[in-house]
Amino acid sequence: MVVVDGGRHEGVALDIQRCTGRYTDRLVEQSASGLSDAQIGVGNAKDCYAVGGVSMTAHRQRGRVVMIRSALSQRDLAILGDVRRVRLLSARQVERLHFADGTPGSRARRSRRVLRRLHDSGLLVRLQRRVGGVHAGSSGHIYALSSLGQRVIDAPGPAGGSRRRRPWEPSAHFVDHILDVSETYVRLREAERNDHFEIVRFEAEPACWRTVHQFGGDSFVLKPDAFVVLGIGAFEQVSFIEVDRGTEHTPTLRRKLAAYVAAYHAGVEQTDGAAFPQVVWIVPDNDRANQLEQIAARLPPQHGDLFVTTTNNPQQQLTTLKGGES
Repeated sequence: MVVVDGGRHEGVALDIQRCTGRYTDRLVEQSASGLSDAQIGVGNAKDCYAVGGVSMTAHRQRGRVVMIRSALSQRDLAILGDVRRVRLLSARQVERLHFADGTPGSRARRSRRVLRRLHDSGLLVRLQRRVGGVHAGSSGHIYALSSLGQRVIDAPGPAGGSRRRRPWEPSAHFVDHILDVSETYVRLREAERNDHFEIVRFEAEPACWRTVHQFGGDSFVLKPDAFVVLGIGAFEQVSFIEVDRGTEHTPTLRRKLAAYVAAYHAGVEQTDGAAFPQVVWIVPDNDRANQLEQIAARLPPQHGDLFVTTTNNPQQQLTTLKGGES
């Protein structure tokens, strides 16, 4: 019997921190060459955001992972699953997703307690950067799956691929963009509780990427920021999502729109009579929306109609993603 987050869970009598060997920042994983991550240096953009781990045989590792997973509550696993889904979540976003009941104070306390436990157990890591800076306190922490967390939740590294990834600290621009995509997911989950729709699928990158095979043999990878399917009554509304921060120049925007047009012509999504997903651009303001709409207006009508824009306003986003007017 083990107590996790104030509740008793049957089946396995163990302490999570004892199972994980109390993974700390002082412990580093050993690479195949026998060198530690500190000796190898900072990883590349394909690595995970892990901070620590220990070297062990594959058999011992699998056994430990099974023990740790059996000690976790359903909410623990749901939190790890959501971090896997979107790659990064702030402490406040985790609170909104998984601690919706109770007073604001109790929600924050329970969320902090669970996140601290998952972090101290080596399943989640905190990035050095915080939302709101160092003065934001624990509510500003940004979390990702550690190498151990990836094994427990059975996921590849946050940047994709088939193997676990070594540590790296992403750039501020990268973190801000990923958190914006995460915010779209969090808002949809919040709205799902009170509205008459269901999130059938939500895939962030790289899970949402598609290989497009064009006529003539050429191919490329379509890289939306997210792919979402909403169940609305008897219908499904399907969308690619592009979260735009207003930093890309017009030629880059044109190339992105052209990639979706090429995917449309290649029939990437139009199997069994399905329509091509709407491409929803979430932009910071109306000026940026006008810029994108002007670019789309230069396309043939059947192509320009693939795209729709919405600002960061939560209700406007929801209406657009449900297939209404922006």
